[in-house]
Amino acid sequence: DQFMPAMTVAPNGAIGVVWYDRRHDRENLDIDVYMAVSTDGGESWQRNKRITTESSPIPPLGPNFDVVRPCYMQDYRDIVADQNNFYIAWGDNREEGRTWETLAPMPTPREATINVALGNSVFVMGGINLGFGERGESRSLERFDTRSGRWMSLKPMPTGRSYGAAVGVGMSLYVAGGQSARYGGVSSAFERYDALLNRWVELQPMPTARTDLGLARVDSKIYAMGGQNCVVERTCGTTLDVVEIYDMKTGEWSRGTPLPEPLAGFATTVIGDKIYVVGGYARSGLFSTRIGGKRTVWEYDPARDVWAIRAALPSGRLWPIASFCGDQLVISGGLSDQGFSLYRRNAWAFDTANSEWNRVPSPKIDR
Repeated sequence: DQFMPAMTVAPNGAIGVVWYDRRHDRENLDIDVYMAVSTDGGESWQRNKRITTESSPIPPLGPNFDVVRPCYMQDYRDIVADQNNFYIAWGDNREEGRTWETLAPMPTPREATINVALGNSVFVMGGINLGFGERGESRSLERFDTRSGRWMSLKPMPTGRSYGAAVGVGMSLYVAGGQSARYGGVSSAFERYDALLNRWVELQPMPTARTDLGLARVDSKIYAMGGQNCVVERTCGTTLDVVEIYDMKTGEWSRGTPLPEPLAGFATTVIGDKIYVVGGYARSGLFSTRIGGKRTVWEYDPARDVWAIRAALPSGRLWPIASFCGDQLVISGGLSDQGFSLYRRNAWAFDTANSEWNRVPSPKIDR
């Protein structure tokens, strides 16, 4: 089907027509936008040009006006022209109704928190206290219930810290490293929170104290990766490539194959049985002031203890936010690759099955 056309005539007499088109779908449902141009008053037409870069499925949102065969698409499209260009606007559904929703704010405002999801809850730990006259790391532990939309304060962490990392395992949270004082050193603390009993247990510390690290869990092992061995200031700090592995069965630490490059301030997530490391930065040495955001997406195979380049980010990021949805690696937020300056809000999804990047809706807030 080709339907709902719109037409305009440019000042030089060129005619532009756009319409919805289903030629790419054998089922005659998915929608694209096409355009045709005539420069001789409609006597002849240039070859049809596809305007959309991907087809849109039928909107899942009601009301759907075709009850028997759901194939309706909104008629919000138009085309106008000036002496140089045609300008086209249309509605499609490539995002399949995906969007961001604003939820209840955290009870305690802070930055550089340690965050992890566990079941139907999101736990937010530590961070830097914000507010007039405040200094130092927070020990706060707050839980957001995704079903009720409410926050609850729980037993504080034994060690106040920011820029640490955490993973969820069963009914427990494992928290590692971080910055132990805002103007002090880094931490090797490794602690477990029992969500059922609301209590903390101190475990064997990491062999290497560090902040801005990554943490991931595959099967019964927890992988602590990279980080910075000093509070991130101009006067100190070395970026690490260290990978240390905690065996939850034995309670012992061991070494893994190092990261292919020293890295800190990156995002980590697990899809299937692989660990993905996204973005980050590296310091070149003492008094280094130039810190560029990394574009590499590294994939780690714990079974073979091997690292490999999986993809390159559309743009470099420091401190990006990463998670997963099915086989999609979803990335948003962070700072630009020009250093500690521009906030990033746009979001991308990497399809690990097809090795493709797709743009997804941007969060409402830069962070």
